[in-house]
Amino acid sequence: MAKKAAPRRKLVKPQPKQKKAKSPNSQPRAANLLPRNAPEWFQQSKKPISSKLALALKDLGFRSLLQGIKRTSAQLLVRINNGVVSEVSHRDVKTALHGTLDAIPNCLRDAYEAVNHLTTADIARLTDLLPLLSLRTLSGATLFTPAIDTEHEASFFFDNGVVSVTKTDIRLLSYASASTTGLVWEHGVVNRSYAPPQTKTKGIYEQFVELSFYRKTRSGSARWTKDFEFTDDSKAHYNAFRGCLGYLLHSFRNDANSRAIIFVDADSDNTLAQGGTGKSLVARSLEHLRSLATQDGKRFADSMGGSGRFQFSNVTLDTKIVLIDDVRPEFKFEYLFTMLTGDMEVEQKGKDKLVIPKERVPKFVITTNYVLPQSGTSFQRRQYLVEFGSYWSTAARHGELVSDPQHLGKRLFDGFNDNDWNQFYSYLFGCVQQFLREGVTPPPTAPLQLRALRRELGDDFVNWCEDLFEKYTARKVPSDKGEFLDDLKSDFFSKHPTAPSIDSFPTHLMRAAEFFGWEYNRHKASMGTTPTARRWRITDFDGGKRDAVYFTKTNKPLPSAQAQPPTPSEVDTRQLTDEEAHARALSKFDDD
Repeated sequence: MAKKAAPRRKLVKPQPKQKKAKSPNSQPRAANLLPRNAPEWFQQSKKPISSKLALALKDLGFRSLLQGIKRTSAQLLVRINNGVVSEVSHRDVKTALHGTLDAIPNCLRDAYEAVNHLTTADIARLTDLLPLLSLRTLSGATLFTPAIDTEHEASFFFDNGVVSVTKTDIRLLSYASASTTGLVWEHGVVNRSYAPPQTKTKGIYEQFVELSFYRKTRSGSARWTKDFEFTDDSKAHYNAFRGCLGYLLHSFRNDANSRAIIFVDADSDNTLAQGGTGKSLVARSLEHLRSLATQDGKRFADSMGGSGRFQFSNVTLDTKIVLIDDVRPEFKFEYLFTMLTGDMEVEQKGKDKLVIPKERVPKFVITTNYVLPQSGTSFQRRQYLVEFGSYWSTAARHGELVSDPQHLGKRLFDGFNDNDWNQFYSYLFGCVQQFLREGVTPPPTAPLQLRALRRELGDDFVNWCEDLFEKYTARKVPSDKGEFLDDLKSDFFSKHPTAPSIDSFPTHLMRAAEFFGWEYNRHKASMGTTPTARRWRITDFDGGKRDAVYFTKTNKPLPSAQAQPPTPSEVDTRQLTDEEAHARALSKFDDD
């Protein structure tokens, strides 16, 4: 019997599942991860999201600044706020983040704890995610452009505006109307308001500075101050001093005229150090207008190795002036040569090396109580010398103070009121304007240079050279032939038998000749600038070869009163001119 077929099932279209109704109080899953009362970088029970936290720091103005000129240079954490850039620490990062949390209503306590638990390593990793700034153009980095003076304008920043100084004007401008572009370092803003003084009277600071240049011209007056006058030398050095202050305060650098300023005492000699003249106080006073880093001159090392490795560790990217205060007579000025014309390398303990580009290297001012021995041409063209008088050191010996009623009647800076500060700033602005107009007019420094030469070469040798070149000048010795070096050396020691031995007689002789206005073997100048490079051997009467020297008069005036060029009436007209004598010397001697 056949089986009955099973009934066919009816196809039913499947119905979509009904979504479960949302509870009115439920929130999306993402909202559970990011509550409304927490920042975007927050994660419950986890560390913050680094990329979002870095974005938050970027919005707060944090940046990473390369400290050198290469991409591999160390990075410095900075913050830019309303055009003002500040070097910041990891603590500053946490403080800024706390500030953003304070702005969130009922912010989660856990968000504050997340910030508190950020480690130094955490923040260092965040620094790598911040926008990169560079001192020089680099791919992938933004050029860091802090405000800097132009060749013809200097700018000074105060709480209430910008003071613009040019050759013709000194104006207080609002920040909006100032022509200055770029970022301003925090330390570059003077934490005061400036107002031009209403009267033209001399301020306390200006009076102090002027008295610093008074020279003692007599003795025995009833009142010691009557022994001092503002002499012609005082005026010359005071005028140079004003130009030097302007040079230091004008942050624009010109490689062709980059020098160090040296403040020295006019009464210093080879053995006696003078002090208390006001030069250090004046140099330090510049910190009230520009960022200044002070180095202890007594402990200053002459190289960047060993003890000198960290001696500029307080110099930063915003330092405008470096003061090397109270250097010893052994100070090696040539140590600064590369810093005056090139980049400056700074090493700080526990940090990577900082390289400051040459256009932003600070300017240098040096104070000393001694005569520094290096005074050759290579040194002179890299320095401005200013001599201070002994007015204030004499006051100290009499037990008198600057603040005494018979002097200024007030302490400098500590006792200043608003008007005193405005007069102080106004005086410095005037110095900057003088520099922009006329540069620095070097004062006469012949007596100081002669003392320096005596310290370097010795009194006996300088006196002997002075007599020698005086004879050349007065034509009392033949000038149409050279001199054998060993003859000159024998002559010196025969006249000064107790003089100490001289390691390099030609070097001493060349140095003294330069000072007194004579050139050593000019016909060998193309070979170099040292006695070795200009070595000249000639044939003597016995047919042997000997070292010789021929001196040619230069246009440089002689600094010594005992060795001035003769007047035409004093010159023996039968003698040849220097040029003729030089030509004859070359034709007479067998030069090899």
